[in-house]
Amino acid sequence: MTLTQAQIYEIERRKIASLNEVFMDLINHPTNPLTREDLQALIAKRPERYGRFSGFLDKLPSRPAPGPDLVCWEHQANREPVRLSFSIKVF
Repeated sequence: MTLTQAQIYEIERRKIASLNEVFMDLINHPTNPLTREDLQALIAKRPERYGRFSGFLDKLPSRPAPGPDLVCWEHQANREPVRLSFSIKVF
């Protein structure tokens, strides 16, 4: 069966609308929103698909810098304190 131009147009319009909806879900995700670096990586990987979202690059937040090291001292009876160090990374 051959599709008419109107049918082809509607199929492609739905594909574009679907990607737009997914993109909006990604940037508005409550716990893991899309960052500027994520979008830059997507554009570099598939510019024909994600290049149209390049206008969002200056509006998206950057990935937060790694958190500071957490230092604790463990005190044991009759011994010198032991320094425990932990690195906290926020993604």
